[in-house]
Amino acid sequence: MAETRWRTERGAVAEKRKRSRFWVWYVSVSLGLLLLVLIALAVAWGALSDYQRSIPVNVMDSVLDAFQKENSDWLLSGIRRGCSEFEDPAKVKSLLQERLQEGQAVSYKRAFSADRIAHPTYTIYAGEQELAKVVLRRQPQQSRFGFSLYEVDAIIPLAKSKGSLSFLLPDNYTAYLNDIAVSEQYRTESGLELEQSDWFCGSSAPSRTAAIYVVEDLLYTPVVKVKNQDGQEVKLRQDPESGELSVLMKERFILAPEGAHVLADGMEISGSEHFVLEKGLQPEGLSEVPLGTYSEQTYVKYRIIGPSVEPELTASVAGLVGVVTASSQPDTYLVSYPVTEEQQEAYTKQAMEFAKLYSLYVTGDSSKSKVLQNMLPGTPMYKRLKDDFYAGYFTSHDSTGFREEKTENLILHHPAYFSCDISYIQWVEGFVGNPNLSRDYPSAFTIHFVYLEKEQKWYVADFQIQSVPSEQPT
Repeated sequence: MAETRWRTERGAVAEKRKRSRFWVWYVSVSLGLLLLVLIALAVAWGALSDYQRSIPVNVMDSVLDAFQKENSDWLLSGIRRGCSEFEDPAKVKSLLQERLQEGQAVSYKRAFSADRIAHPTYTIYAGEQELAKVVLRRQPQQSRFGFSLYEVDAIIPLAKSKGSLSFLLPDNYTAYLNDIAVSEQYRTESGLELEQSDWFCGSSAPSRTAAIYVVEDLLYTPVVKVKNQDGQEVKLRQDPESGELSVLMKERFILAPEGAHVLADGMEISGSEHFVLEKGLQPEGLSEVPLGTYSEQTYVKYRIIGPSVEPELTASVAGLVGVVTASSQPDTYLVSYPVTEEQQEAYTKQAMEFAKLYSLYVTGDSSKSKVLQNMLPGTPMYKRLKDDFYAGYFTSHDSTGFREEKTENLILHHPAYFSCDISYIQWVEGFVGNPNLSRDYPSAFTIHFVYLEKEQKWYVADFQIQSVPSEQPT
C-alpha cells in the first residue's frame, strides 16, 4: 500500500515536470518567432524606407526646391551640362526662376528616355508650358539595401533660343563668347580666301584663308570678342543681311618721303611696289605752294589693309630714325624727320612769334607789312593777305597781350620744311566807350614754314586758322 502510494506521487511529480518543460519550450519558441517577426518587419520597414529615399522623384523634388533658393553648386553644374558651354548657368537659372515665379502651378512628369534605368528623364512644367528637362543618372554606388541611387546629370532649359552666331575668321584668329574660346568643333567651313588679302602685311597680319564657325541655340546674347595671334582684341563688323560677324578690316595709308624705309608690324612695305598707291606727292600743307619755290621733297603714299588693331609702324629717313604721327587725313600716318632739342626750341619760338604777329595785325596792334615780311612771296596765302582790305577794323583799345601759350605737333617734314600747331588766348582791355571792359580771344593755328637756301631764311608758306577772335565789342 505504501509502495503504491509512493509510485503514484512519483508519477505526479514527473507529469508536473513534463508540463513545465513544455510551457518553457512553448514560450521560448513563441518569443523566438515573435522576435523573428519583429526583425523581419524592421528589415522590411528599413528596406521600404531605403527604397523611398532612393527613387528618382525625390531628386526631382530637390530640383524644384533648389530653384526657389540661392544658387547651389550641384544645380548650377547640372544647368552647365545641359546648356551650351557659352551660357552663364546663373543667368539660365534666373530665367527658369522667373518663369516659376509667374504664379503658375509647377509640376513634373516622366519623359521618354532611351535608358529609363540608367538615365530617367523628367519634364518640368510651369502650368501647361514646358520649362526644362531634367536628366538623372544612376550613381555607381547603391543604397544600403542595394537600390539604385540617382543624381542630377543635366538640366536642359526648354526656353526659346535667341538664335545662333556665325563668324568668318582668319585661320590665326580666335573668337570668344563670354571669354570662352570657340573651338574647332563649331567650324563648319574652312579654307576660304579672304578678300583683299594681298594687301595684308606684317607679322600680326591675319591669315589669307579663313573659316566659318557657327554656335547655335544660345539663350542669351553673349559678349563676343575676337583676338589675333598676338592676343590683341580686334573690332568686328556684322553683315546687315546674314548677320554674320567678321573681322573689321581697315584701309590705312602712310605718307613717307621718297627713299624712306617704312615697316608695318616688322615687314618693310617701302621695298615693294605692291603697297605703293601714289608717288611724287607734295608734302602735306604745301599743296598750294608752287613747285620750285623751295627745296622739293616728294612723298610716296602707301596702302595697307589689316584688322582694327593699330599697326606698329616704324621708319628711317636719311639714315635717321623716322617719326610716325597721325596725319590730318583720316586713317593716314605721316613719316617725318627727327627733331633735335635745338630745332624744337628755335622752330616753336619762330612759329609762336609769327602767330602773335598775325593776331596783333588783326587787333590793329601791328601792320600788314610786318606779317608779309615773314611770308613766302608768290604763294596763294601771301597774295590773299596782300590784297586783303581789312574792313572790319578792330575796336580801339588800350592794351593787349597773350597767355596760355602752347606749341604742339612740331613736324619736320624735310630739312627745309616744318609745321607746328600754335594756340593761346589773346586778351584785350580798355575798349573805347568802356575802358573797364576786358575780352579774351582764343586762337589756334597750324603754320607751315619753308627754308630758302639762297636767302638763308625761314618763311611762312601757308597757315590755317583753327579758331578766330570770337567776339568784337562795338
